[in-house]
Amino acid sequence: MNANEWTSLCLHRWVGDATKVQALAKTVVKTRTHGETGEPAHVQIPDHLDVLAELACGAQAHIVISDVTGD
Repeated sequence: MNANEWTSLCLHRWVGDATKVQALAKTVVKTRTHGETGEPAHVQIPDHLDVLAELACGAQAHIVISDVTGD
């Protein structure tokens, strides 16, 4: 289980269902070095995600998941 799945599962256990969800995803780093060939490879999976949710309990959630770091 990766960190994103773990976060989602734990959030659901702690606060219950979401009634509304909006999300934006972005691929910030467009290429990365391929682990086996060492060649540049095009990235197809977003490396940054923002999620806004309204929860059934009345609370709001803002979740940020990112593999991007600044300089």
